[in-house]
Amino acid sequence: MKTAANPDEQGLTLVELMVAVVVMAMVISVISSLYVFGSRAFRAGEAQAWLQSSGESALRVMTPKVRNATALDIMSSKPASFDSGWWYVYLLDPTQFSTRIIMRSPDGDERQITEEIVSGSDGLSFEARLVGQSVILSITVRGSYRGRAGEAVATAILGNISSLPSHTTGSSVRFKVPN
Repeated sequence: MKTAANPDEQGLTLVELMVAVVVMAMVISVISSLYVFGSRAFRAGEAQAWLQSSGESALRVMTPKVRNATALDIMSSKPASFDSGWWYVYLLDPTQFSTRIIMRSPDGDERQITEEIVSGSDGLSFEARLVGQSVILSITVRGSYRGRAGEAVATAILGNISSLPSHTTGSSVRFKVPN
């Protein structure tokens, strides 16, 4: 014999419980995918910002020095030897996927001006062109960090030089500045 349901008894049926579990699973799935997407976007943005900042920092070190140059020589590779009286800017090891930019002063002191972000042989480039009576030098730093690639570019007007160097493009540069 069946008894009538008591109107005071409350509860969930199995079907209602299963529907609630499915709805909660869908809500959790959407929230977790939004979280994963957001964290990936944040990491990518963080890597891009760090890379841009590092490249611009390197350019801020190089540009003021080379802007006052009285002599300029652009080289296609890392210098094999260093002449006294010249500043040098080159890649520490251009054969590596990730390397550093080094600035060497006339007295032989070497200063690392980037972390290991620079992309091997094409991570540093110089290009000179003559505009009017001045040489314009473009410096490009390319690198990657956490899977993100980027570049920073600076242009300097070399007012103390009125003729182009023998090579107008290359990955290393040496220059003289007045004492």
